[in-house]
Amino acid sequence: MQDPTYPDLPIESWPLDRLKPHPRQAALFGDTTEEEIRTLAEDLRRHGLQHPVEALPDGTLVCGHRRVAAAQLLGWDEIRVRIRADLAADPAAAETRLIQDNLMRRQLSPLAVARCYLGLRHLVAARPGGRLPDAARGDVRDLVGRQLGLSGRHLDRLLAIVERCPVEVQFAVERHDLPIAVAGKVAGLRPEQREAVGAAIRSGVDPRQAVAQAVAHAVGKRAARTAALGHAVYKFVTQLKRAVEVIGPRVRDVRGLPPAAARTLEQAEELIRGLKRRAQEDKDPGSRTRCPGLAAPRERVSKNSDRDVQTGPARRRKS
Repeated sequence: MQDPTYPDLPIESWPLDRLKPHPRQAALFGDTTEEEIRTLAEDLRRHGLQHPVEALPDGTLVCGHRRVAAAQLLGWDEIRVRIRADLAADPAAAETRLIQDNLMRRQLSPLAVARCYLGLRHLVAARPGGRLPDAARGDVRDLVGRQLGLSGRHLDRLLAIVERCPVEVQFAVERHDLPIAVAGKVAGLRPEQREAVGAAIRSGVDPRQAVAQAVAHAVGKRAARTAALGHAVYKFVTQLKRAVEVIGPRVRDVRGLPPAAARTLEQAEELIRGLKRRAQEDKDPGSRTRCPGLAAPRERVSKNSDRDVQTGPARRRKS
């Protein structure tokens, strides 16, 4: 049997157990809900299979993963399959067809739509002379925004989540187990921290808890790095002040500096200019960029210091 749309591609009835999911299906689209499969199964029961599924000669599905699942739910033994021998030798072309079919047929989540367009971009970038389908030409941000009716900050956050977050985080958002704003915080973490969140969710940790732990750990490490930087700057400025006092009056007497010392002094000069700029910025009353640790260490004050220092005559106790 042949389809006039694909005159060279035969359609055959295959046993359902001969078919297998495409390796990229789960990563791109996640698991289909039981409710979706039941709804599609009811449609198949009432109207039959309107369009054959598509598979490679080895049984790898390219189009029709949900229809196959619905047929299995109905207890079917066989299903009509269009055999895509034309895609067998080109994995990128097969994946492109997989993405195109899902974009056209399914009601996808915003994250899934973004994954589709980015997936198409990556496929074309990996193929010399590759060409995007007409519907996927143009800037990814514009394409996703146009299809979803989104723009601005929300769209940028959406694309950042798709590009940077593990799929476990993305699927948690799609299941409504994780707010998109919280997933956006994961996108701002370091790569190893993002992967740790994905691994925690895979192991069964609640997505919110996994993100909260990672963000708290990242904030703690960031605070420690900032404090260490502030201490280093304070130490540098203190030692520089001492050097100015000792060397300054006798700088004309300095002779025989090696080239390495001259290079270090040039680097120090650039560093000092940068620190001066930051010091000037900190003069702004509204600035909050001051680095912790730059202030001199405070002297310890006794609990009774307010009694030890008096600015006027002592008050008499009331009898």
